[in-house]
Amino acid sequence: MMNKFQKILLCLLLLLIPIFTPLAAQNDTSAVVKIENIILTGKYEVEFDVNLYRMDERWLYWANGSFQFAFDTTSDYQFNLNNHSITYLPGTSDLNVTTMAGVTGLPTDDYLITPRIIGSKFSLTVAGPDSIFNCYKVRKDTPLKIGRFRIENKIPSSPPTRFKWLTPYSYYQALAYKTNKDSILLPDLFRYNTNDNIEIYDEKHKVEYVAESYDPRMIIKNFHAEYMGSLLVRCTWETESEAFNEGFVVKRSDSWIQGSDSTKINYDITAGSYKDSPYYPQLIGLGTSKKGQKYEMWDTVPYRGINYCYKLYNQYKYVDTLSPNAISCITTPNSVIRDAMALENPFNYSTTIKFWYEDDVMVDMRIYDLKGRLVDALLNSAIYKYYGKTKDLPGSITDNAIRNNLPYGEIKWTPKDLAQQGLYEVVIIGTPIKDPTVEKSVMVIKLQYVR
Repeated sequence: MMNKFQKILLCLLLLLIPIFTPLAAQNDTSAVVKIENIILTGKYEVEFDVNLYRMDERWLYWANGSFQFAFDTTSDYQFNLNNHSITYLPGTSDLNVTTMAGVTGLPTDDYLITPRIIGSKFSLTVAGPDSIFNCYKVRKDTPLKIGRFRIENKIPSSPPTRFKWLTPYSYYQALAYKTNKDSILLPDLFRYNTNDNIEIYDEKHKVEYVAESYDPRMIIKNFHAEYMGSLLVRCTWETESEAFNEGFVVKRSDSWIQGSDSTKINYDITAGSYKDSPYYPQLIGLGTSKKGQKYEMWDTVPYRGINYCYKLYNQYKYVDTLSPNAISCITTPNSVIRDAMALENPFNYSTTIKFWYEDDVMVDMRIYDLKGRLVDALLNSAIYKYYGKTKDLPGSITDNAIRNNLPYGEIKWTPKDLAQQGLYEVVIIGTPIKDPTVEKSVMVIKLQYVR
């Protein structure tokens, strides 16, 4: 029998029911279970994660769950129970997972993950601890990784990378949590005790099941070959995503005629490969990845004044031959100094001599009078067009050099106080760096000095 106080409390609770009744229709999401990070890791293997997301404050300690899903495919893929297997990959779960080796029954302190194939569907059963003190506390800002799993097809056929959860969820899926306090309000009026397994899905709260859609693609863009001076060519490209990519190979052709079809020439020179030094491991691919990255390699060409074409290949896993992707062609300059001029001419105090160069060049610039006598030596230096560097002696290009993007040089000349007015000649001699076989470039500018 209830006493007077208990009867009053019960009446108050009954009066509050209409106030909270509309909340029952909201059907808020309490949890989300996702199949994600799907990837083909072998020729006949697919791996994926199963993650649990807590979406509200109603629950905190996850107790157990059982899940059923299948391949989602419209192709002619033949599923045979005897030809497939599903396994949990040890060490991939956030839970304390036991193997239960040699033990019968269910775990008491840890979690037991049991993947199985039932008919044409996959099943995951996760049994949990008896006590809430051994249950995993799921944070709202970080998902619980139940584990990573591998499905293998034992016959030579790649499995699908799309999955679907079986419906209705209330029949095929189950998810439970534990509470850390009793919900007893009155004698003979209670819902749960501490350590009870409470189903997350009920008339007020739902669980969403999401299967990530993933179709891995190899997407390459912006392959570009660029002449960088001193017989150096830089090839750059980037990927938006990658699929089963072991790495890249770049091949060169020295037989391209400008204006001809670059797809019909022979690419017989390997300029860089992910297998060989010095480009290994810079050209190694990402395997299968939703994100891409930028790639770069350098090549040294044999001659100036030649047309070169570069062809980009990638090596797919499980495929014996290279797969062509893109072509980029360049023409190397034949001369090193293209033009020169005096910006102020005639001049009465000083003038600026500007010269344009097509390649890294050793520049000698001198001024003579009309009788051929040397008046001034303005420059005797190696100028690296593509790196913005001037060196006293020609040398190799360092990797950390910076391109200048200004294909010209400027030298200011101020005649000495006793210099006579009249005509002078500026003689500019350009000698190619790293390639003495090319003829020197010679430019002559006539200057008129007026005092």
